[in-house]
Formats: sequence, C-alpha cells, structure tokens
Amino acid sequence: MRDALRPVVALCVVSLAAAALPSAAAADTPSVTSSVDGIAGNNNWWRGSTHGNNVILHWTVTANPPLTNTSGCDPAITINGPATGVTKTCTATNDDGTTSVSRTIKIDADPPTGVSASPARGPDAHGWYNHAVGLTWSGTDATSGIASCTTSSYSGPDNGAASAPGNCQDNAGNVIMAPFSLKYDETDPSVSVSPSRAANGNGWYTSPLTITWSGADTTSGIGSCSPSVPYSGPDDASVSLSGACVDNAGNTGTTEQFDFKYDGTPPQVTVSPSSQPNANGWYSSPVTATWNGSDATSGANCSPPKTYSGPDDANASLPGSCTNGAGTTQSDSFDLKYDVTDPQITNVATARPADANGWFNHSVGLSWSDGDATSGIAGCSSPPYSGPDTTAVSLSVTCTDRAGNSASKTTQIKYDSTPPHITGATLSRPPDFNGWYTHPVTITWSGTDALSGIASCTSAPYSGQATALANAVGSCTDRAGNVAASAIALKYDGTAPTLSKVSVASRAASDLVRWTSTSPEDQIVVKRSVRGSKDEQVVFQGTGSRVVDSTIEPGVEYEYAIVSTDQADNVSKTAAVAGLPKILTLRKMAYIPRAAPKPILQWAAMKAASYYHVQVFRGSKRILAAWPSKRQLGLTNAWRWAGRRYTLGPGRYRWFVWGGLGKRSFARYHAIGSARFIVPSR
Repeated sequence: MRDALRPVVALCVVSLAAAALPSAAAADTPSVTSSVDGIAGNNNWWRGSTHGNNVILHWTVTANPPLTNTSGCDPAITINGPATGVTKTCTATNDDGTTSVSRTIKIDADPPTGVSASPARGPDAHGWYNHAVGLTWSGTDATSGIASCTTSSYSGPDNGAASAPGNCQDNAGNVIMAPFSLKYDETDPSVSVSPSRAANGNGWYTSPLTITWSGADTTSGIGSCSPSVPYSGPDDASVSLSGACVDNAGNTGTTEQFDFKYDGTPPQVTVSPSSQPNANGWYSSPVTATWNGSDATSGANCSPPKTYSGPDDANASLPGSCTNGAGTTQSDSFDLKYDVTDPQITNVATARPADANGWFNHSVGLSWSDGDATSGIAGCSSPPYSGPDTTAVSLSVTCTDRAGNSASKTTQIKYDSTPPHITGATLSRPPDFNGWYTHPVTITWSGTDALSGIASCTSAPYSGQATALANAVGSCTDRAGNVAASAIALKYDGTAPTLSKVSVASRAASDLVRWTSTSPEDQIVVKRSVRGSKDEQVVFQGTGSRVVDSTIEPGVEYEYAIVSTDQADNVSKTAAVAGLPKILTLRKMAYIPRAAPKPILQWAAMKAASYYHVQVFRGSKRILAAWPSKRQLGLTNAWRWAGRRYTLGPGRYRWFVWGGLGKRSFARYHAIGSARFIVPSR
C-alpha cells in the first residue's frame, strides 16, 4: 500500500561514501566509509526502501597495516522506520591508530494522513455551488511533518459530480492526492409562463384562470418556480402578472411576465318601463320596456325597446339582454303582470238569512261569489246596512281586481231595527205571605210596534231568584224579530234557608253554639235537651249567629237543635249538634259521657285531705298518676309519665280519686270515687 502511494517516485539505491577524518598524526589509520540501501527523499530523509519501511546501512573498512580491532562496523545494519533520527557509529583500529565515523539516518515512508479540502464557504443552495469557491487542503504527518498542501478554487465547468484536484506533501517528499467532490451549476434556468386556457375570441378572459410558471435546468434541475396564480379579478383591461424559477443551485431565471385582459363581470343591465304598475304590481294598459347596460371595463351594447299589449297573463315577459366588449351577455327580461279584463261577481245575496218574516233587524251585509281569472280579486267593498228602518233598500257590492279593473252588483231588503213598545204586565194572583211570593206566579206582557207589527208577547210562570227586589222580566217581539224587555218588581222566595258551620265550643261553665244561616235577617230558634231526654228548652230566639249557654251542668252531655225561618216564612231543616262536657265529675250517669277536648276532672272536696291522688286508665292500662293539691285535674292532649309519652286519643277511659291524709310521704289515702268517660274521634 505504501509503495502504491508513490506512483511517480523512481526507486534507486544510492551509495554514499563518507571519508574518514584523518588522525592527528600522519599515519595509515583504517579507512571507514558508509552507504545506504534505500529510497532517498527530501531534506535528508529516507522514504524506506524496496524492502519496506526500513533502510540498510553498509559500512566499508580498509586498513594497512591490518585492523587490530573494530566496533559497530557490521557490513549491513537494518534500520526500521519511521525514525526521526537514528545514529550509528563504526570504529576501526590498526597499529597506526583508530578511525571512528558516525551516520544519522531519518526514515519516513508514510504519506501525510487526514488530507482533505475545506471550501471557503458552504454550498449556495441544496448542496450546490453557483459561483467560484476557494479550496484549501490540509493534513497531518506525525514523522517528518507537512511541507505543503494545495490551495486553489473551482469555477466550472457545471457538473453535478465535479472534482477539484489537490494534495499534501510531507518534508520527506511523500505526496498524497485528495480530490474534492462538489456539485457546481452557475447557469440560470430557462423560464416560461402559460395560462390554464386561452382567451376567448375577443381576446378577453371572462372567468377565472390560473397562470403557471415552469422552467428547465440541465445541470441542477429546477428547485422551484413562482406559485401558480389563480386570477378571478378585479376586472382590468391590462392585467400583468410576473414570475420566475430558481434552480436547485439557487440561480434565478429571467422574470417572465404574462399580460392579459380580464372582465369576469357581466354587464349591468337595467330595464326601464314606459309606465309603472299599480300598487299591486299589475299593468292594465300597454307598456314599453327599454334596456340599458353598463360595463366599467369593456363597455356594453343592448337590445332595442319592446312593447307589451296582451294577452292577459300573470307571468308575462319581454326578453332582452346587453353584451359587453369581452363577449359576455347578460339577459334580463322585463317581467310583468298584465290584466285588462273586469272581475266577475255572481250569486249576490244577503250574508245571512232574514231575522224574522223576511225582515232584518240588525246590521246585515252581502255575500257573493267573485273571481278574476288573471290578476285575482284585490278586494270587494260592500258596506253593511244598519239603518234607517225601511220597507225597501238596495245593498251593493263592488269588486276590484289586483290590476285595478272593477265591477258592481245590487240586491234589495226590508229593515226594522227598532224594538216594539211594551205597554204593561199582569200577574195571575196576589202574594202568598206578607207581600212575598213563595211559589210560581204567571205574568203576561203586552205591547205595540209601528213598522213591522207585533208578533208575540211573553206569558210565563215566574219562579226565579229568592230576593226582596226580584225583577221578573218579560218581552214582546215584533215581526222583524226585535225584542223589547220589561221588568216588573216583586218579592219572591221559594227556597228555605240553610244552616251551615254549626258547632259547639265546650267551656268549663258554658257552651258556645255557633251557626251560619242563609241571611242574617233569618229568625233563629235554638233548643237544648239533655242526652237521652226528650224534654227541650229554648235557649235562644231571634236573629244572630251565636249563643252562649251558661245554664249547663258539669258532666252533662247536651243536644242542641237549631231551626231558621226566612221573611217569606220558609223554614230550614233542623241542624243538630252535641255539646260535650268540659267538666267531668264523679256523679253517676245513665250513660258514659263523651268528653270535650282537654277535659277537666273535678270532684267534691274532702275535709281531711291535704292533697289528692288521681289515676287515669285507658282500658286496663294506667297511663297517668298525679297528686294535685286542689279538687280538679286538667288533662292535656299529650304528656310524659313514668318515662313514657302518652296522648289523649280516641277511646274509653276510667279515672280514680283518693284523698291524701297527712304528708304525701305517709302514703295514706282514702278513696273518694271513680268514673268513666269517652274521648270521641274528632
């Protein structure tokens, strides 16, 4: 490999003789010379030999008189490289003296290493150079050192695989070549521009197009071109778009310009009629349409005027158009609605039947059928008739179609809106009680009518609302159906009063009885009886809604009966309510009394007692024990006793009373009595 790197070096063996220095005395001391078997380099360096990275040092010694001794004078000494300086010495002695010769050998058979070129700058684009670039080679040599390296530049020719030659040489004369590879292109690409389609026959573009730039480059190829430009406006008679291409080496081609004319806007077309339609948009006489056009970019020409005079049509149309200089035609027809024919009116009659006997007695209009085959009916006018009264009047209807054409029809009616005059009313019998009627009475009315005449008057029984100021209403009807009403005042009450909200609030010394009657003026009678007795006692008589009965006895259950009588002598049903005792005693009763809410247990005093002991049972279970100091005990709806909660709910109860003698701690009692009571469901 080493020899392969030296293709231009000639191999040679050089024998150099070195003369021995003479001794101090003129004598025939030994002669010592040397030669080297190797390849000579520069600067006293050896570049190895044909045998490899070494040289052979040969010593030659001659002497007369003969040698007596030698040292280091071998005829062939191999010195291996690399070597920056190996010194060998040959010493020879004879009878005349000693000769000593030294030889220094430097060996470098290896070329420089790491040889490469460095460009003065990086590639211009995408790894390509597009103008001259300086190149500097460098390397290293560990033995003899670098003597020189190539410095040059590359400026062509264009080539995608260009190579610039260069080398480095060491001090021993070893040379290594290291070409620098690069891509080089300094030629601009060619550029062309093309539209996506050709202009129309007038040389104009009238719809969007795309302009595209393309290029060619034989060396580095096209890198990019200006992006395609879609053009859709604005309208312009001299549009100019420019673009270029860049090759991969960064060279920019000549800018190419595309000039064209663009008008993508149709001409503006307006149609002007010689007259305007009516408010509904209809024409009822001939009309001429004129087309006018404008185009700010390429100008416009339009159709000649046209006249429409029929036939009737809701979708009539006159076609027309304008064409601009770019060849674009914009059509705009003159659409119109045309009708010169009057509407049709048929089946004219009153909107409703006569009220009575061919007469109308209140506002009446007409009904009819109408139509218009072309423009349709815009509206019809037929004011309703509401007077004056007459035996004959004509009603009319006028219809107008949407084009403004109109027609009319009439019909005749009889009209009377005035009610008859009522002259009086007669009752069939006198009142039942004190000016009051309590059952139906027949009332008959009579009257007159000046135009259509009386048809009938009311005669009917009255059994209306119960009131002291009742108005019995009757009427008379004329032949036109008008009704006149008249009222006659009477007092009528056929309904007995009713009692409601009847209740008794039981108190310790009295019962509060309440009620509500139909009228506060009704007469009330309240009677009381003891439970189980038929004897009754009146406790209240008169008007009112309550009475306090203070004559009750403790422990007694009462029944109250309440009756109400109104001013017409109607009598209510009897309302009954029980008065339950608030005070419960130990007295013997024929029944077990029902107790009022929160009853009070009461007994006769015991002289020797200093306190009392009361126990209450529900069924067989004791639910309360108390030690009152007075001779009564009030019960509440709920209480706690013996660690439990109890309520005074519906059920049967029994209570016991003892008199306590002495201190309570003595627990000395004397029985006083027991009794029962019932708590009813509330």
